[in-house]
Amino acid sequence: MHTAAQIFIIAILCLAFGVLLFLQSLSSINTKKNNVEFPGSQQEIVKRDCDEEMVYSVDDMQCDKICKGPNLFRVKNGACVNSLAIDIEHPLNVCDPKKGVLAYLLGDPQFGTAKSTCLSIDMGIQPDDGRNNIMCLNGTIKIDYTKKFPQLEDCHCRSGDKLIIIPSTSTIRAHGICVAKALSNLYEFNELVYKKF
Repeated sequence: MHTAAQIFIIAILCLAFGVLLFLQSLSSINTKKNNVEFPGSQQEIVKRDCDEEMVYSVDDMQCDKICKGPNLFRVKNGACVNSLAIDIEHPLNVCDPKKGVLAYLLGDPQFGTAKSTCLSIDMGIQPDDGRNNIMCLNGTIKIDYTKKFPQLEDCHCRSGDKLIIIPSTSTIRAHGICVAKALSNLYEFNELVYKKF
């Protein structure tokens, strides 16, 4: 009859033998590394006409390698576009960030064209075309979007006027308008008079 110690030793030896077989089977597995080649990274490249064909790229060097024409194509929105075809309609400094109007470059990579445009960051309150901000109509307000968005508490009406709240909608946030105190009863009835806390 076997003792408990002998059974334990045999179990350990079987376990060690099993581990060795497992490790040997792992080392015999053929691991093959597959290299992924991106357009423009192959050794033999046929230059493509990027004016006629949409070619995607991640940097300008890749466009130079892929496209016909030396240093002519640049990456715009992930596509190679002809740098001579970029059309900027008006200078980017027309837009004033302090007024809440930023310059955006809108492009069409299919045709390789781009244009700059001014767009408001406070839709409905500050028009895109640079017209006056409507946060405080008929009143005065200091506006500098680079510091903070204009708020109703910053609106100052002339003496004899009251600040009335125009409630927010799905497309515009609440803003104010200064009206004569004689008309304020109508707005108070609808609870639209601004009360500073």
